[in-house]
Order: sequence, then C-alpha cells, then structure tokens
Amino acid sequence: MKIAVLTTTRPLRDRVIAMGRETETLSPKKLAALAEEYDLVIIGSRASDEFFERIQGVLPKRLADRLRLYPRGYFDRFKRSGSLPTEYDERDDGWKEILKSNGINFVGVARLMGGDFRNQDSPFRWTHIDRFIRDDRVTLIK
Repeated sequence: MKIAVLTTTRPLRDRVIAMGRETETLSPKKLAALAEEYDLVIIGSRASDEFFERIQGVLPKRLADRLRLYPRGYFDRFKRSGSLPTEYDERDDGWKEILKSNGINFVGVARLMGGDFRNQDSPFRWTHIDRFIRDDRVTLIK
C-alpha cells in the first residue's frame, strides 16, 4: 500500500490570472493524478471545510474513496482553552490523531542531532512531520 500525506493543499493548486489578479485554484488534474498514484491520500490543512467538500466533489467516486480529508473544522476540535504556551499548535495533536487513526507508524518524540552534534529529544511538531513518521509506505508531498 502506498500512502501520500499532505500537510497543505498547496501542491494541489495552480496559479491562474483572472481579471488581472493572480490567484490560486484547486487543480482537479493534480488531485486525480495523486489519487491514481496512491492507495490512500491524506490531506490535512486549515483550509475551509467548504474547500474540502469541493475537493471531494471533483473526483470520480473510485478516486474520492482514496481520500481522507481533514479541514479546519477537524483541527478546531483540538483547541485548548485557557492560558496556552506560545509554542502550542492544535495541529500537532490533530496530526497525531490523523496518523494514529490511519494506522501510520510514527513517534511522539524524535531523537535528532542538534547543531552541537549532540542528540536532542524533539517533541512532535506537524511542521516537521517527516522527522516523526516511521512508516515506509508513506510519502510526504510538499
């Protein structure tokens, strides 16, 4: 099984010029090609729920069944109330849950070599998700 993981929808967008303005729009061709190439495509982003509904509606059912979409509404479930440390990001907890629910092997703390050539433990951060996934089936698409 081949799994693609996208932490942003940017690789699925094309830049177009409409009425003199450059904008980004979803590319159905890129999305279909990704769904054809991989058995499972996991996309998690702070894009709107409506945008993800449009993504689901663009593909034929056989390809749409390969998608697991996690929009802004999904990540909002992980928000914490009260005083939070500035480094807290609800997407960290959201991505850990996404990986777990899709059966992807990952670690919560990665041991990495720091700039001083010493090993340092780094807690899970979705922005560096490639450091934490330990599953040969997964390809991170950036």
